[in-house]
Amino acid sequence: MAETQAAAEAQPAGGKQKKGFFYGWWIVIGGFMIMATCYTAFVNCISLFQAQIVGDLGMTIGEYNTGTSLASLISIVGTLIIGVLLDKINARAIAVGITALATAMLFGYSAVSAPWQVYVLAACSGTIITAGARLFVSVIITNWFNLKRGFAVSVALCGSAFGGAILSPIIGNIIQTAGWRFAFVVLAIICLVGSLPIALIFFRSHPSDKGLQPYGAELSKEEIEAIENKGKKKKAQADPEVTVAVGWKVMKKSAAFWLLAIGFMLVGMINAMIVVNTISNMTSVVMNGETIVTGGHDIAWASTVFSVELVLVVFCKVLLGTMYDRLGLIPSSIIGAFTCFAANFFAIFNTTDWGPILSAVFFAFGTCVCTVGPSIMMTKEFGRLDIGKTTGIMVAVQSVGGILGAIVSGQAFDACLTFTPAWIVGMVVSVVMGVCMVASVKLARKLVAKQIAAGAPRVDDEGQIIESSVAAEA
Repeated sequence: MAETQAAAEAQPAGGKQKKGFFYGWWIVIGGFMIMATCYTAFVNCISLFQAQIVGDLGMTIGEYNTGTSLASLISIVGTLIIGVLLDKINARAIAVGITALATAMLFGYSAVSAPWQVYVLAACSGTIITAGARLFVSVIITNWFNLKRGFAVSVALCGSAFGGAILSPIIGNIIQTAGWRFAFVVLAIICLVGSLPIALIFFRSHPSDKGLQPYGAELSKEEIEAIENKGKKKKAQADPEVTVAVGWKVMKKSAAFWLLAIGFMLVGMINAMIVVNTISNMTSVVMNGETIVTGGHDIAWASTVFSVELVLVVFCKVLLGTMYDRLGLIPSSIIGAFTCFAANFFAIFNTTDWGPILSAVFFAFGTCVCTVGPSIMMTKEFGRLDIGKTTGIMVAVQSVGGILGAIVSGQAFDACLTFTPAWIVGMVVSVVMGVCMVASVKLARKLVAKQIAAGAPRVDDEGQIIESSVAAEA
């Protein structure tokens, strides 16, 4: 009976329940399109333009990477701003604003004539798109779904990988045949046409704006869990659940926590070095009027390789999550470090066909450590108490690592006129990252055992301290 109710459209207050297509799926489709167009343009496609912008504006790779990376610091502030706006401005206005501003900024990129203009646009896009769009999509969809919430959010966020896989080869070919400025114009039009109509027509902040309730609102928490777990075999967890309270007060004094933070900072560093420079590594760069052949491939070929990598990322995210559950944190961390090492190693052989392809295949898995790793490793090492705050710290240190990676790789290229030194640094960093993560897991286990021995209270599935356990110890 519960499944029949959940499949129906949520019941309006005081109204008759209607069966059929739930309106919230339009919100999911809209979120998918924003991620596939606006977000993709500034995150997955921007590396296609690095060499062209550097050559035409008389910059160096180091200047470009340093300027855009420092500008992206503002995205941290952007996350806070968007979070506040979500409570005060309706979703349609925000969705239209994101789409319109993304379009305007892409047109702006097509007309840049000086480095400072690139830096200003990087700061704006980091605030509004890179930080804002993903947060906006996640929060709005959460408002619309009680049942299948995780599925709905995942579908929408997968738009970035889908959009990148489709748009990267298209934009790469346009850059090669019609120039990078026209390619930015095409991206602007794609954002406008792909996202604006659905934002204007369908976006609403809450189901009550349409006289509805969230999907599955008529079900209890227990019924929702029963539906979502139906037919699923209980997976054996390689790492035992942490059911004792650890929390921030304990973590901040623990070497296990800070070793994990260093590990994720280094993952962010590796991620930025490869993402920012991968296209230029496969093609060529013009600096001070001189063409520096790096990989020697044309941009159309390079963008196709990049597109294949983005397709693989979708599957690798699921694979890594499964590995964390089935194999455990230590084997998964070692494999993650190895794939990052291999991605950097094969990037050195950029003049071959197989080098960039193998680098892309390994990095498709390695980059998932950035997105999938923080919340899973934090939960499995330290439990759910204060998980939001502590995972946020891990994401923040990743951003710091990303800035360092982009700057270091850019300055290394300027000094040596090749990306090889950056890839060697990446290999070393991968080894250190793996060591830090493995050491963190081992120390965290000792920390949890110490908390249990000290009689720390237990926590429930939501990370709340179980009052009865506190009372029993009082």
